[in-house]
Amino acid sequence: MSRGFSWNPLESSEVDKHADAIASELIGSLYRARDHLLDPSRHPLRGDKKSLEHRLAASLKKLKPRLRPRPAPSRPAPSHTRPRKVPQDVMAALERIMAGDYSLLAQPTPRALVVPALNINRLECVQDSAEPGKDEILIGAVATTTSVLADGTLSVDSRIIDPIDFGKFQKDEFQNFSPAKRIAAFQFESPAAATVHLVMVEDDLLGGIKPVLKDLVDGLENRLNNKQLVAIFATAAELVAIVPIGMAIASGALLAEIVAFIVISAVVVLAAAVVAALLLALFHLFRDEIFPTQATSLSLGADGAVDGGTVAPFTKRFSRQVAVYDGTFAWQA
Repeated sequence: MSRGFSWNPLESSEVDKHADAIASELIGSLYRARDHLLDPSRHPLRGDKKSLEHRLAASLKKLKPRLRPRPAPSRPAPSHTRPRKVPQDVMAALERIMAGDYSLLAQPTPRALVVPALNINRLECVQDSAEPGKDEILIGAVATTTSVLADGTLSVDSRIIDPIDFGKFQKDEFQNFSPAKRIAAFQFESPAAATVHLVMVEDDLLGGIKPVLKDLVDGLENRLNNKQLVAIFATAAELVAIVPIGMAIASGALLAEIVAFIVISAVVVLAAAVVAALLLALFHLFRDEIFPTQATSLSLGADGAVDGGTVAPFTKRFSRQVAVYDGTFAWQA
């Protein structure tokens, strides 16, 4: 899978229905914990003290003054596109996988130990916030490694990246970083993908919500890790609907490479969408202090070469109310 396939694993809306099913329980627990802290008598917690709701309530307790009594955000219904035309042999291979035959997933070789990393090269304040004084900017992240093992089980590893203090900014001020600052580093066996959800805040809030994020990503891993692929996607058509495979097929890749590309890509999209849903829920809890999350992914094929994403510098814009910041990032494969 080293033939230069080009795709963005965070663009598909077809995956929303799968992500919603996985994330809804976690988000429900988050909001029930919030409601309990704001009104314990009307909103008792469910389960025992080891349950996710109790853990989230304990994590949120010190942030209680910053909680917003908002209803849970509604997500738009996923749009549906026409079924893609897929070569018959590829669809037949995917049908075999959905029936429990994972032999094709073991074929892409060799596997490589890879150490990709995401760096920031520049941070610019296009417009500072309306608050008095300079903005104090911190950036943290949720870093996720996603893969499908040769036996068809999912492997998702999400971890919280400690926030980095970038200092104080006002309009038109910027910092160039030479050498670049490291945001997140990975080490895994390809084929797999690394995804980073970037979280920018104006003060120390990110350190405060770190325990909440940990509870949520632990819940995500418990619901995805070691689960068979067929437990997530019921049909081959669902796999194909999520992943743009035209470039893979046009490149003349081998059948096993195309099938592995589709399978791994679909699971990457799914995991990224679930993390995005969880961070969106947090954004609504602390809307006045957190910038909407920005995400980026790098997919690496069986030999460790870049299959999806880019190693060229790219810009992500963080905007909240009047404040606007541009960060320039680059993957190091």
